[in-house]
Amino acid sequence: YRVTTLDEKSYLIGSITDTTVLKKRESQLIEAQRQAEAARADIESIVESLPVGIVVVDETGNIELVNGSFEELWGGALPPVKGRPLDDLLRFQQAQGGISGEDGPHAEGYAACISGIRAGETPVREVAYANGRTVIEAGCAISGGRCLLTYIDITERREREREVLET
Repeated sequence: YRVTTLDEKSYLIGSITDTTVLKKRESQLIEAQRQAEAARADIESIVESLPVGIVVVDETGNIELVNGSFEELWGGALPPVKGRPLDDLLRFQQAQGGISGEDGPHAEGYAACISGIRAGETPVREVAYANGRTVIEAGCAISGGRCLLTYIDITERREREREVLET
């Protein structure tokens, strides 16, 4: 700014702000964001390549992630479940004729299922489905109030066991 005093003297007024620290922090933030995005992409690739079915349920009970191995368990019969309530998936699994030795999360509904997983009270269970698949199902609590559900297809192992017992 240019200022003129009462005695007609002119002065130039300005300020200088050192933004070195701000620019350094901005660069650090951009680098940290790049690293976080790379780590997320790596984790997504890992989850997708696992031979284990993975379902992640968010803190509100909606399905956040489903990997390809989980979708393959159902041979094309699985409707889109990402973003849907877990209850939709449990109903689908019931409709697929899941049979286990005990009343499990399928009979309880998603609220009880998720509560049990978050409390560490849901046992690992083996379930035989009408499509011929035998699956070990488990769940555990993860960060942010989310739950990780895992599905391991043991169909071939059970078939080999039956063949051995028959001989």
